Amino acid sequence: MRSALLDIARLTPNPVALADWGIAAFWTNRPRETVDIYRKSLQWWEVVVNPSAPGGSMLVMVFTGALHVLSEHEKELKEARRGRDTYPHLLNLYAYEARALVALGRIDEMEKLIEEMLTMPSGQSAYPAGIILPKGTPGYVMLAAAEELRTHGHREASLKMAGRAVDWYRSRSGEEARQEDIRSGLGDALYQTERWEEAKAVFAALAAEYPRNIFYKGSLVSLAARRGDRAEAMRIAEELRPMETPFPNGSNTYLSARILSLLGEREDAFTLLREAVAQGFVGTSVDLDGYGFIYRHSMDLEPLRGYPPFEELIKPKG
Repeated sequence: MRSALLDIARLTPNPVALADWGIAAFWTNRPRETVDIYRKSLQWWEVVVNPSAPGGSMLVMVFTGALHVLSEHEKELKEARRGRDTYPHLLNLYAYEARALVALGRIDEMEKLIEEMLTMPSGQSAYPAGIILPKGTPGYVMLAAAEELRTHGHREASLKMAGRAVDWYRSRSGEEARQEDIRSGLGDALYQTERWEEAKAVFAALAAEYPRNIFYKGSLVSLAARRGDRAEAMRIAEELRPMETPFPNGSNTYLSARILSLLGEREDAFTLLREAVAQGFVGTSVDLDGYGFIYRHSMDLEPLRGYPPFEELIKPKG
């Protein structure tokens, strides 16, 4: 995919081709290439990242994500804020800024950002149709902050932030509370707060209602593993393996790797993670940040941190 997009961009260096080239580089763990593409092409940046082009919000995600993986967090913060100024009505941009602030250790500023977001009118979270991004909500932003806190060793603060997300999701009512993304967000929030039984109830209901969604089934496997129920984890894992989606792109393999990681089978988990990359894994139903970003942030892959082959796999390739 990356080589094809690179050839297209060289032959037709227009904004769309260059944007796709940068995305492909990020998704294949070449964040430096992404940054170089976007920095050298500033003459077209404002063509695709402006208030009248909501699709540009995805490029902000990619640009800040690439800077994040490169640990260039001051620059990441600058670009996240520039993006938020461009799209003040999209809450996704608050998540990118919160992530940068946590990485910089500016936790108080992150907390203030969350409070500011919570004062926004509900209509401010409007989501542009057709944009391949998670739906921006206060819950989504708080979960992004919680994930980043945990990644940087602030476990207690992470649990507290995820708990705030649980409260937000549970405060939804009526039709909003019945929406799939709200229910799955609640499940993710409960998972991040380590409330395994409550998370199981949410994901079991979702898996029954949406039997083709491999991520709900995968969450149930992870929960079984975390509760120490190896037999249940392996039983559901067997159900997961033959599941197919129109474009699986290694998702099944990635979910299986998470299970093996939690079960302490480090070498086999790593082998599957590498296979998922070869199969084209670039994201989940919530994350579209590419394997280099997702692997280093997944709480289910924490047992692999410090394992040399895993650290080499997630190291930026270019």
